[in-house]
Amino acid sequence: MIASKLKRASFWVLLFLLTISVSAQGQTGLSPKVYTLQECIETALERNYQVRSAYNSLAAARGGMWQAWGALLPRVGSNLDYYETWAGVPRINPRTGLPYSKKATYYSANLSINQVIFNGGYNWFNIAYQKNSKRSAEHSFRYTKQSLILEVKEKYFALLKAKMLLEIQRDAVKRGEEQLKVAESRYELGAASLSDVLKAKVSYGNDRLELLNAENNYKLAQSDLNYVLNQDVNTAIEVVETLTSPEVTYTYEGALRLALESNPSYRKAEYDLAGAKNLSWMAHSGWWPTLSWGVTHSADATTSSDLFKFKQENATYTVYARLSFSIFENFQRKTNVSDAKFNLRTQKENLENTKNAVALEIRQAFLNIEVAVEKLKLMEESVASAEEDLNLAKEKYNLGAATILELLDAEVSYKQATSSQVEALFDYNLAVSSLEKAVGKETLQ
Repeated sequence: MIASKLKRASFWVLLFLLTISVSAQGQTGLSPKVYTLQECIETALERNYQVRSAYNSLAAARGGMWQAWGALLPRVGSNLDYYETWAGVPRINPRTGLPYSKKATYYSANLSINQVIFNGGYNWFNIAYQKNSKRSAEHSFRYTKQSLILEVKEKYFALLKAKMLLEIQRDAVKRGEEQLKVAESRYELGAASLSDVLKAKVSYGNDRLELLNAENNYKLAQSDLNYVLNQDVNTAIEVVETLTSPEVTYTYEGALRLALESNPSYRKAEYDLAGAKNLSWMAHSGWWPTLSWGVTHSADATTSSDLFKFKQENATYTVYARLSFSIFENFQRKTNVSDAKFNLRTQKENLENTKNAVALEIRQAFLNIEVAVEKLKLMEESVASAEEDLNLAKEKYNLGAATILELLDAEVSYKQATSSQVEALFDYNLAVSSLEKAVGKETLQ
């Protein structure tokens, strides 16, 4: 009976394991999701934390404009109070001789309107400061998006490169397998030595090992792109574009001029400097007197209905104008002016440094493009030459006029040339994308 129960339990365990295995096979057999570069960029912009954080900062900066403009408007306030009081010591009613507590009811209301007319220009400088802060936040938001776009392009191009190198290595394995078969056939016919067969086997084994490395690099590139897209790094993903060589229409001078108009980091530095100037004026406004005016209406009554009778004996009306000046604030005004002065100096230096950094970024991108273009031309000729050498080596080997080493060397040279061509395409596309970011290009591609 125990043996029967054990068999039954074993059956269910095996069934459970089989179900898991089938489920796992079904999941791994899912077709990968295909992305275009545009879809990758849009997905990353939608999910990225830094982009959302920069947008929230922009929204907060926009809210500051309401506060700045609101300071120019009059302030209106009101209050309504109700009181009930009793005498603390009991009193005697002279008619009845009984003790009683005297109770009194009061109502009080107040309505006030006041407005600052002049406070050294602080309110107007604050409006200008909030406006520049908002524009700075807008360009900070743009910079965050463009940095993310460049990162997405880098990972996307890296996946394309890994995919192309994987295809090259697969072709190399196929050629290595064919060469091994040819060497074995020639050995069986006595037209080749055992050494040729062994060399072909070693070469074929090396090709298979490099294929494994290429497959691992491709999977790692998929994970890198998934990470930038803020999704599971194990997600099956595929890309559809190919590495091309887009034409660059910029000159260095034109790119630098465009960058000073559109580069978000430089534009942000400009508005940060303008905001620092506003803060300086705001700090100096503390040395000026403040002029304000106001109107108040106060009323006290024993019944609530009398509170709303504006013409009554217990109502008070006040209209005033006030000129105030703070004589001593424990050196606070001096400290504010000093802080604003050093902040202004910092922002001036930051603008110059940012301008120089943008120029360096553009210069580096142009130099990288120049090298990549020359490398592409060289690699195109190198691939053509290596392909011709490989075809010639195959014919010579088949005719017995070349050794297996010469053929294998030609195979290696051809694979290296095609791989170098892919590397050059990757470097060129990345350099072009870096240039587009530096000039502040708004398009996603």
